[in-house]
Amino acid sequence: MDRGGPQNGENALLFDEDSPKDLAEKIELIKNNPELADRIAKNAKQQSAKHTYQERAKRLLEYLNQLTT
Repeated sequence: MDRGGPQNGENALLFDEDSPKDLAEKIELIKNNPELADRIAKNAKQQSAKHTYQERAKRLLEYLNQLTT
């Protein structure tokens, strides 16, 4: 189930928090692949738009309405 979190290679580059080498490799990957950087940035922006207070409130109201019908 997709819960809207970061998806490696789609809207984020995930790395092992205990590995500076892994982080450095991800930085190099973005640095050397501007198309990948652009795609991840675009997807991250689209994903973040789904998590505004307005969107959260809308989904909560829809859920509450389902409970009362």
